[in-house]
Amino acid sequence: MTKVNDSKNDSNKCVNEYLNGADKYYLSGKYDISIRTIDRWILDLGVSKVKLRILRRHDKISMDIQYEVFKALGSNPIFYGYNDSEWNINRVINYIKRTYGIEVNRRMAAVLMEDARALGYIYKTEQVYDDIGRLDELGYSIVLLDYIKIGRIKRLEVEPLGIRDYTEDVLDVNLVIGRANEKIYLDVIVSELEIVDKEKRVVIYKTSDEQSRIKQRIQRKSIINDKYDLLNRIKKSERTQNIVFISKYDKDIEKLQRKRSNIKYFIVDEGIYSELLQSKYEGNYVKPIAQYMYDDNNKNRRFRNVADISNTVQGKVESYVSKVTKYKNSIRNDIKIKNEKEDILHINGENKEKLFKIINDNFIYNI
Repeated sequence: MTKVNDSKNDSNKCVNEYLNGADKYYLSGKYDISIRTIDRWILDLGVSKVKLRILRRHDKISMDIQYEVFKALGSNPIFYGYNDSEWNINRVINYIKRTYGIEVNRRMAAVLMEDARALGYIYKTEQVYDDIGRLDELGYSIVLLDYIKIGRIKRLEVEPLGIRDYTEDVLDVNLVIGRANEKIYLDVIVSELEIVDKEKRVVIYKTSDEQSRIKQRIQRKSIINDKYDLLNRIKKSERTQNIVFISKYDKDIEKLQRKRSNIKYFIVDEGIYSELLQSKYEGNYVKPIAQYMYDDNNKNRRFRNVADISNTVQGKVESYVSKVTKYKNSIRNDIKIKNEKEDILHINGENKEKLFKIINDNFIYNI
């Protein structure tokens, strides 16, 4: 064996071999150096902490598999057989076990996620549009989901409907809009808490708040059940087992996706979501329907009874149809003025009965 001297050239070769998976003890014998010298060479050459972690894991997970995992973590979990679009520790553990037969602990899964981000394996904005197109090609019914608070009502006016028991005297009235490929689904959910749970951070409660916390947990569970019932009604109406609901962040989805169903949940950034339109009836010329349904009076509106809710929703639908028809006709006239021979716009204003579908008639019954 020819002894290799401790030189700059040798250190580069040694570290490069280590970065490509060679064992330190093998390199110690090959280069006739100590493990401590190898560690010093690695430090001197400024090898990143991420690369070092990849190397330390390679006895458990080969480097090729690690990079395959990184690639998956930069993609949408829906296309790997999961029911929502966000990776988490449990899902990473399950994916590695299911795909490669390798069991990793929670700490390793968390670090793999961190390293994927550090190496640039990040789900990018432009992927959203590609993924929606891919889901469409796969035959999924795509439903854009909005929850809009439109006022408040007393519990005494709602409980006679027999939907469920409520735990607050005054309830939020939330209009639910599901924009599917062909139809717009409308329904109302009344709730004790905010209809969308946007809380991402861990909330610390005092011991004295225990009763309040238990009450809120029960209220949240009831809201989740109401949402699940509504989503299943839309799924049944769409007559397909392959359906994906696209929405902004909602912590309730973590609980919804645990329920046994084929429903998939695609969570997107608020900025992207505001640009998503159903091409058949929203096209490229109008705002999303949810924006027409929102107004500043929603926060302070007080409904005297359930009929007031139905009348308010009817008014919003009429206003939407009127504004959109007027807007599209204006564009249509502009096109004619420019001597365009093709009329590329389709006016849906007269088709509101076909366009809108009420999920159930507890709160909306006159559209």
